[in-house]
Amino acid sequence: MNKSDAVRKKCLECAGGSPKEVTLCHIVDCPVWPYRFGYSMNDKRFWKRMTSAKRRYPEQYHEMVLSLYEYVKNRPNLAKNEHIRSILLDEGIDIYKTPCSKNKKKESSLYAKL
Repeated sequence: MNKSDAVRKKCLECAGGSPKEVTLCHIVDCPVWPYRFGYSMNDKRFWKRMTSAKRRYPEQYHEMVLSLYEYVKNRPNLAKNEHIRSILLDEGIDIYKTPCSKNKKKESSLYAKL
């Protein structure tokens, strides 16, 4: 058994044998999470499966993305990963925009009116 088959088998076992649960896995701090399909995030099949999950299970997909955001937001090395950023951006979450910058803009526009 090769490495990718072993990862896929382990993830299926963890998810109770459900490919859907593997796809929507919210345990994003698992070291094999990016490889849970048996191939990396660089593979077109990864993105095809993620796009399909978003379309078929929008609420569960969004929960998984929020879990990913919570995990990544304080980890600069992961936040720089282009694949993780694209998953987040696809849901309208920009890891580099902070609520503080929005508040500063609001404050500055308030001062401009005075």
